[in-house]
Amino acid sequence: MPRILDDYLNCSVYLYRSQHEAEEGIDIGGSGFIVSVPAETLPPPEGFVYAVTNKHVVQQGARCMRVNMVGGGFDVFDLPKADWVLAPDDDLAICPIPFLSSDKYEIGTIAIENTVTEEIVREWNFGPGDEVVLIGRFISQEGKQKNLPTVRFGHIAQMPIEPLIYDGVTQDSFLCEVKSIGGFSGSPVFVAPITKAVNSDGTEHKVQSFLLGVDWCHMQTFEHPLDADGHEMTHMQFPVNTGMMGVVPAWKLRSLIYSPEPLASRRNTEELLHKHRNMP
Repeated sequence: MPRILDDYLNCSVYLYRSQHEAEEGIDIGGSGFIVSVPAETLPPPEGFVYAVTNKHVVQQGARCMRVNMVGGGFDVFDLPKADWVLAPDDDLAICPIPFLSSDKYEIGTIAIENTVTEEIVREWNFGPGDEVVLIGRFISQEGKQKNLPTVRFGHIAQMPIEPLIYDGVTQDSFLCEVKSIGGFSGSPVFVAPITKAVNSDGTEHKVQSFLLGVDWCHMQTFEHPLDADGHEMTHMQFPVNTGMMGVVPAWKLRSLIYSPEPLASRRNTEELLHKHRNMP
């Protein structure tokens, strides 16, 4: 796997239940990332920025976002519960966030245009075996002085043809075989490559890549331990990580971002900005 671009690493954020837990790096909460959406009536590069994670992460109270600052350290934003928009049928949540100056914050965004649609999947012929990259919070080594996003690697194992049912939740999902554990819930999953390529004249260019979706579960199975004679102890069981991860397709995220409530909010903001700029 080639070197991962810093823009992709820097789109990752951490989510905690409180500012105290964020400042102490307590290993409860989840992962998230930043997505940018262009304005409809304002010229580029003006637009809107959202934090993205799983609905279950927000419902469990992890709504404090920790982001890196330029030169080291981090800052914490408390994102009010009322500001989050939860998908009715998918394990997704988004929250509008204030503009984060690149002079102060070491943050990257993923453009909503750079997310897979069902048409893109067909056009690029994505399928089982394609490499994927997961970028998020490894709670055993997440970074105390600043966020240190961890990259995990794997492959598409199954396409979202039938919904995945896990832990009582039914969710349209890519099934990916990825070396990962819990704590990455809400992380962005990219279909490779996300690196630079070298042209024949020695210059570099970025290779196109897409956000495949959002990690929502790491599937476990249960096995019985063996006694000293090698017999199964059927009255006991322990969880075993299958290595399989569920990924909410990115077109579900598009649907949420362009659903009536966020869309109306963005249009209202643009209207107010137009009125303000036209004032004497």
